[in-house]
Amino acid sequence: MPLVYATALPSLPLAVEEPSLRHLCVAWERAAAPRLSPGQRAHCRRFAPTGDALRARASRLLARLLALRALPEGAVLDLDAQGRPLVAGAPGWGAAFTHSGKAAFCLVCAPGETPAASPAQMALDAETGKTPPPADRAFAAPAPTQDLRLRRWVLAEALYKALGAPPARWTAIAAAAHAGAAQRRGIWRTDGARLCWRFLAAPGHLLCAAFPGEAVWPLRLRWRPWQELG
Repeated sequence: MPLVYATALPSLPLAVEEPSLRHLCVAWERAAAPRLSPGQRAHCRRFAPTGDALRARASRLLARLLALRALPEGAVLDLDAQGRPLVAGAPGWGAAFTHSGKAAFCLVCAPGETPAASPAQMALDAETGKTPPPADRAFAAPAPTQDLRLRRWVLAEALYKALGAPPARWTAIAAAAHAGAAQRRGIWRTDGARLCWRFLAAPGHLLCAAFPGEAVWPLRLRWRPWQELG
């Protein structure tokens, strides 16, 4: 069964939050670096070690540490041609990441839990209940409630990531997300790919996972304290 691993970002005293988090990021990067490709390391380092960007860097490092704890020894996290996570050195394993600013999440699948050959890849998106969804103009029609606006956005993001973030397909993705926002799970058939998806509730968050194929996998969520990961 695919697992979503999660960890909350450290809650630190405001007076020392930035230097403490910067110190933790150095330790987390040192721990993860031997099993991150140059592309993965460069992705995490895109975010400056100050202000909001520092929390973004911390979230990304924690998500990768979560994955590395769950993947077989010797597995390395890399990137595919579309910039999606790729697990090297462990055939059949897959991983996907998402970050909310409050927590980091990682979806891990073992061999046999997703189709081996597909133009799409598994993906994950998470938002907090306080995240303001984008304006309705990003979609073909308005959502009737704020809850459905958030669900629609999380689903659209998961489908978009699974297809490799193709701007030309946003209109079709947005239509599928608008139609599916009120459902718990579903299947979307589009040109060249078939994707199944499902929502997952987490404390203070809404998550959506998308997988290639038509088997709507059950999901489990497992929280880990960040202190275990460094």
